[in-house]
Amino acid sequence: MVRGSSRGYTLIEIMIVLGLILLVFTASLVSLNTVDAEKRMREVISPFDRLSQSARALAKQNQKVYQLVITQESLQLQALDFEKESEKRVLLTEAALSELGELVDEKHLFPSKEEFQFEILRWGETIWEPLGKESKHVLRFDPTGLCEPIGVKVVSGKSWIQQQVHPLTARFDPNEERFSIEAE
Repeated sequence: MVRGSSRGYTLIEIMIVLGLILLVFTASLVSLNTVDAEKRMREVISPFDRLSQSARALAKQNQKVYQLVITQESLQLQALDFEKESEKRVLLTEAALSELGELVDEKHLFPSKEEFQFEILRWGETIWEPLGKESKHVLRFDPTGLCEPIGVKVVSGKSWIQQQVHPLTARFDPNEERFSIEAE
């Protein structure tokens, strides 16, 4: 009696295929975690870009000096009132908001203060200065539209993203972006 030539898969072949499938699945999970971490960090740093553009637009439009006050908990857009020689907080009216679109927020609170640490690199400095609970940094916007070119870094665990504010456009310069994202 001659046996047919039907042949099944051996246990080793099946284990190799399952091992490869597991390897691809694990790599995709690590990749998704990295993408999610990068997305969260970009969401935290994006208000810097929006509010700095708003401050520049308001400074040029109103011919007044505006400032962006950066603390660990929040960003605040303020106008400087030199006639009274004191800072006067700007209450943005509905007309100003509709004129500038959705760019202007009077105050932006950051999520989960414990998860993210902010660091600032002032122009001409070489050391990143972490924002403490009591410290604040002020970024000034002149009526000419110029601002100080500062670096902003957001750190979460071993991951970080840093961007540079361009002095002429008050936007984050995409050529100056640096990041290192590690899955946790």
